[in-house]
Amino acid sequence: MSYEEIEIIRELLLFLKPRNCLEWGAGYSTLFFPKYLGRRAEWASIEHEKTWAEKIKAVNKSKRVSIFHVEPNRFPWTDEHSDGAYADLKDYVNFPAGDKFDFILIDGRARAFCLEMAHKILADNGIVVLHDAEREYYHAPLNLYRNQMMLSSYNASENKLWIGSRDLDLNDVVDITKYKILWEKYKKLTAKSKRGH
Repeated sequence: MSYEEIEIIRELLLFLKPRNCLEWGAGYSTLFFPKYLGRRAEWASIEHEKTWAEKIKAVNKSKRVSIFHVEPNRFPWTDEHSDGAYADLKDYVNFPAGDKFDFILIDGRARAFCLEMAHKILADNGIVVLHDAEREYYHAPLNLYRNQMMLSSYNASENKLWIGSRDLDLNDVVDITKYKILWEKYKKLTAKSKRGH
């Protein structure tokens, strides 16, 4: 994740103050973002890759963070994008069914199917965040969400973050103007460092 994306997610967590958080795709975000949650909040992360899940579990120090390894139903992936079709990762996608979550981060496999499940398990006024949203094959389920925004970082062709909610007006949550200014500064700093100045 880029610095800009991390800052937006951190701001969302501080604004929303979610109690129940879900993440598809464990990683360093699993260790970092729960620091911005309240004392009673919990973070559940679902990971399909056993070795990676165990690695993140080993370095996790928070009792409020749970990491669940859910084996794929089939491998290798059968979809054309090598992201995992629903049949490949049915258990992974359906693992959180029946619960409600205030905040959901999708940064793992079968993201389009996770977006569909997220819509079913999202609490009122909850927020869903899709990482790597520049990939168009994730976009079909986005229309399930009444309120949504696509944020492009300083490099508009990559590092897109999509934020969606059924009920929450996202303009009240994310200060877009602030991020546009920050990203422009970051773009200039990055260009300057590449030139060796």
